[in-house]
Amino acid sequence: MRSNKLGFLKNLAMVTQLGLSMALPLVAGVYIGAKLDKYFDTAPILLILCLFIFGIGAFVNMFRLAGLKKRKKDKNIKKEDDESFEGNLNDGC
Repeated sequence: MRSNKLGFLKNLAMVTQLGLSMALPLVAGVYIGAKLDKYFDTAPILLILCLFIFGIGAFVNMFRLAGLKKRKKDKNIKKEDDESFEGNLNDGC
């Protein structure tokens, strides 16, 4: 029961982190683009450019986080396999 709750909380934290890592750069891109457009009086050009640049950054960050989580999970699975293999070796002696 406790491990299920812990697994749920870990998954919730990961989804929240991925969501925020996508949303915050996009909001920052819109904000900065709008401010630059207002300052330079260039209607939607800088808004679209900043949104595009920050959007690419958000996707790169999302894939980086997802890859990091996957590598961590694969490493833990390998570690558990190695431990069970060592345990099987010790049982045979």
